[in-house]
Amino acid sequence: GKGLFVSEMITTRALVERNEKTMQLIHFDATETPRSIQLYGVDPVTVGKAVRMIVEENLADHIDLNFGCPVPKVTRKGGGSALPYKRPLLRAILREAVSGAGDLPVTIKMRKGIDDDH
Repeated sequence: GKGLFVSEMITTRALVERNEKTMQLIHFDATETPRSIQLYGVDPVTVGKAVRMIVEENLADHIDLNFGCPVPKVTRKGGGSALPYKRPLLRAILREAVSGAGDLPVTIKMRKGIDDDH
């Protein structure tokens, strides 16, 4: 049987701005279903816009929000695996994503912590 076809991690800002490379990264072949787009973003408004774009343009069958990336260039900006420690921001991002998704399933990827102390 088939599994789930998942995109590379896509930044919500690049998606909303229709960055050429990003648009190529989210392209799936017609035979690749179900399709999932893995999103990364730290601005609730932009995350909401990206999710609505995915829904309105039928770009995927599922959205996965990536809050698990431990890469320092991501966590330094408060994103990835650092985001769950910013609960008000995390809550706002989740609200925008879920409300914008309608019936499209939304999941989140998280880690237990960003380092041995957290």
